[in-house]
Amino acid sequence: MKVKREKLTPGYINKITSRSEKYFISDSSCPGLAIRVQPIWKNKKGEEQQGKKVWVWHYRPRGKESTRMTLGRTEHLSPAEARRKVKSLQGKHVSGKDPAEEKNKWKSEISLSDGLKEYFDSHLTRSKGFRTNTIKAIKTTFDIWISRKTKDLNVKRRYPVEELKDKKLSVITPAMIKVYHEAIGSKAPYMANRFVAYLKMFFNYAIEREWCEENPCAKFKGLYEEKPYQDALTKTERNRVYDNAVVRDERSGRLLKSHYEQHELNPVSCCPFPVALCFMLYARTSAQEYAHGFIKLVDIKTIHAHGIKLKVPIKRLVSDI
Repeated sequence: MKVKREKLTPGYINKITSRSEKYFISDSSCPGLAIRVQPIWKNKKGEEQQGKKVWVWHYRPRGKESTRMTLGRTEHLSPAEARRKVKSLQGKHVSGKDPAEEKNKWKSEISLSDGLKEYFDSHLTRSKGFRTNTIKAIKTTFDIWISRKTKDLNVKRRYPVEELKDKKLSVITPAMIKVYHEAIGSKAPYMANRFVAYLKMFFNYAIEREWCEENPCAKFKGLYEEKPYQDALTKTERNRVYDNAVVRDERSGRLLKSHYEQHELNPVSCCPFPVALCFMLYARTSAQEYAHGFIKLVDIKTIHAHGIKLKVPIKRLVSDI
């Protein structure tokens, strides 16, 4: 088959029309680059339609017969982009690699979302030694920031433009993770550090499964500084909680609505803290206990002397208020 050679420009490509059989037009400025013009075809109504115009690259792998690789349709790939792509492929070809094999390997490579599904099902389980709370925390973090499953508008506004879930594992870089770390850390530094730590765990698993060769989180720099966890409030912190939790209108004596709206505070949730701090001495309540509706008090003689339980339901405190 005789192949016509032309200087392929956007204007020339737009004028190319289909024939009864497919044919090729080679690019005169880039060896091996050509456009494959598919034949005319008929739709369900019997109307003739123009065939697709697709960029292809003809080359001969070392020790093999001549072959061609599809690069993409002309409406998606400009002539300049097609030439740059061919030059990149020629570099691999010269170094002894077969670009077609590289492409097939790329197609079969696992994506982050597929890898996480396998990770959740086969590795992140109680039988592998993970605690229930750890499993829940990791899945929730990835659901929100990788799968983007949330209705929280404050979180949605912080989503980076570039999504990670459909990316192949080999193309995810420390720079991409850095963007997510900063987006999460703008409001939740601790969660941002956990996001990196959880991804590091996943990529270690991926390397073991030979899904990828490098862990982009292994040498991650720029983690936020985390303060040591204190299980009790200091005097300054207790005063700050009281000052912010109960703010009254000087004229009416009622809770100041504007204060709670400005700081996005729920008055009903705020009130139990000063009650516990002022009338029941010190509170040692974990986030989990508070979430389940309890305030935990220090185990000291004064508490027992007044007949107060160490775990007090928040609902009862609210009703007392």
